[in-house]
Amino acid sequence: MYTKPQRLISKIENLGNYVEGFDIYNSKFLSMILDPKLEKIPYLIQTSECRPDLIAKRFYGDESYMGLVIVQSRKSLDGFQEGTVLQLIPKNKLDELLRNVVN
Repeated sequence: MYTKPQRLISKIENLGNYVEGFDIYNSKFLSMILDPKLEKIPYLIQTSECRPDLIAKRFYGDESYMGLVIVQSRKSLDGFQEGTVLQLIPKNKLDELLRNVVN
């Protein structure tokens, strides 16, 4: 299971900070953000098909949240189509989860 790294990789929202080895599912944090009880906001994809990086930029204000958008959506890149509604954790709640895992 996940153990806290000695130092963070890049930014706090980088998924590499929360995955041990190469197994993306070996992460307490990733199971936390998929909790169905967490508050989520619907986000309708109107542009930027197949571009979770641009969706992260629009919704969270930073492209570095791209991995978190992909994990939350549980979609492959071709699932990011115009008209699709994603359920995303609000930035303040997601940042709070990130800080709690790191501290």
